[in-house]
Amino acid sequence: MARTIVLTFDGYDIDNSREVELLLNGLSLGFLRAGVRDGLKEYQFVLSAADQQIGDNPLEFVQSIDNAYHWGVTELTVSDDPFAII
Repeated sequence: MARTIVLTFDGYDIDNSREVELLLNGLSLGFLRAGVRDGLKEYQFVLSAADQQIGDNPLEFVQSIDNAYHWGVTELTVSDDPFAII
């Protein structure tokens, strides 16, 4: 049985609110908010049980503006602790 989980991570150099989209099972969870140019910003997404499927649940970070842009994510944490939400 799936449970709601919290995905927390740092995004690097995401300086446009339409630059990087997060997908779960091929469905959009939304775009990452604009962060810090050449710096890190913490992000958090709640992955509801209803959005998960039995087996694998692939997450994708998709550059939606220009594949030549440099960006990244680090410090990924997945938690099913409901108090992990910041």
